[in-house]
Amino acid sequence: FINKLDRAGANPFRVIQAIREKLFLNAAAVQIPIGLEDQHKGVVDLVKMVAYGFEGDDGENVTEFPIPADMLDQAKEKREELISKLADVDDQLGEKFLMEEEITQDILAAAIRRQTIALKFVPVFMGSAFKNKGVQPLLDGVASYLPNPTEVKNEALDQNENEEKVIVPSEVEAPLVALAFKLEDGRYGQLTYMRIYSGSVKKGDMIINVAAGDRKVKIPRIVRMHASDMVDVEEARA
Repeated sequence: FINKLDRAGANPFRVIQAIREKLFLNAAAVQIPIGLEDQHKGVVDLVKMVAYGFEGDDGENVTEFPIPADMLDQAKEKREELISKLADVDDQLGEKFLMEEEITQDILAAAIRRQTIALKFVPVFMGSAFKNKGVQPLLDGVASYLPNPTEVKNEALDQNENEEKVIVPSEVEAPLVALAFKLEDGRYGQLTYMRIYSGSVKKGDMIINVAAGDRKVKIPRIVRMHASDMVDVEEARA
């Protein structure tokens, strides 16, 4: 996600070129900006070939409308670039590209998902997060293109077997394997953010903290976070 398109000197295409040259990634824009700097109004979706605007004090009102006529040629050119980058790594799309067949929205979206999960392609989104411009399409992109937990292989290191790699199944019935990745002093004391890779944990459960010499820890409360809001839950699962 290329942020701060409303700032002076914003140039998302220079950033994409730097991603390719400095990080050696097969990256391409899935959006192009409608205006830059103080003229930044929204984005054009190159997969659906529609435009999105973000109105309201906080950009909370997302509107969909046809691509502005003066941007249509650029949108077609960048869509061709997106298809070309995908065709380099995706056989299904590549065949259609070489045969000059029509690349529909569904075909393009499926190829982006396949190659993003395979770590062979990087879809690039853009906007201004502070102004809430481009954030909703980015979240849609997370749902559309990134893998769900069952589509990736998670490995742990077995401390009792010379750190031999062990596959951690994303299953609720499996033993609990979780990572505490952030600590925060909240309104009600210390808050521990956890990602659960395997198994489940209930309020009142005793779990083992392997980073603290297998110390047992009781779970007094479990909350689901939404920004700064906390919602009490009885159980959390993989």
